Amino acid sequence: MTGMLVMLYLTCTFTQVEQTSDRLTQFDRLHVEYEAAAEAHRAAELSEELTTADRIQLHRNCPGLRYLPKFIAIIEENLDDEAALKSCRWIIDRCGDVDGNQKAMFDADRIAWEVISARHGKNPDLPLLCLRAAQYPSHARERFLRTLGNDYTQPVEVHGFAELALGELLARKYEFVASGGSAAWPEPPDDFEKYLREQISPEWNEYMTVDNLEKIRQESRECFQEVLDHYAQVPVTISAPDFRNLKTLGERAEKSLHALERHKNGRKIALQGN
Repeated sequence: MTGMLVMLYLTCTFTQVEQTSDRLTQFDRLHVEYEAAAEAHRAAELSEELTTADRIQLHRNCPGLRYLPKFIAIIEENLDDEAALKSCRWIIDRCGDVDGNQKAMFDADRIAWEVISARHGKNPDLPLLCLRAAQYPSHARERFLRTLGNDYTQPVEVHGFAELALGELLARKYEFVASGGSAAWPEPPDDFEKYLREQISPEWNEYMTVDNLEKIRQESRECFQEVLDHYAQVPVTISAPDFRNLKTLGERAEKSLHALERHKNGRKIALQGN
């Protein structure tokens, strides 16, 4: 009987390993396929003979958008494994290629952050993911950072990065809205730009519309102060553009707090000038 149980256990284990390997292979193949499509797409964009209709069609066929459903399918098949996590990170990376405020990208990005938050909360790359979350403000990214900051099973390092990143995200949101938000954008100069505006997610517009602007600035400031008070000595051991030559989270929090106050003072001066 014991031997049969051992054999059953080993069979199940080998099956799980095989399935994981198959899904990682599926991810790798899809990623290679995407890279080839993206390279061809970039070459097509360089043509000097593109009409407005051509540019719109190119955007609709953009691999960064076209491959979103394929990577989402990998995620939805099994939310918990490495292939799902890699697919989530692939989607997050696309926000640098495709505007994160476009509906298809915005919706996919939400799925990625919700899955990471719910199923991959012990990932060793959480500090770096916190910084990635702060790059493009959205409901899902803000929820991810707040959830992580309130998870007291996380180590001090993760709490510090989550608090700092939340401050950065709120500061970006504040600066965008304080500058007039999307209402301050000039009229689209051509039909292609008009088309791009039409792709913006209504949910993104709603999130980036703020009634109490000072409340956003104050919470951002409190996040940076929290880092200075409790996480200032947490070492920076990751490589990120805004963290080069920084040794501790406190150094970054001081810079971010200074930038936030400078933006507030600059806005005050501009309003007084009017």
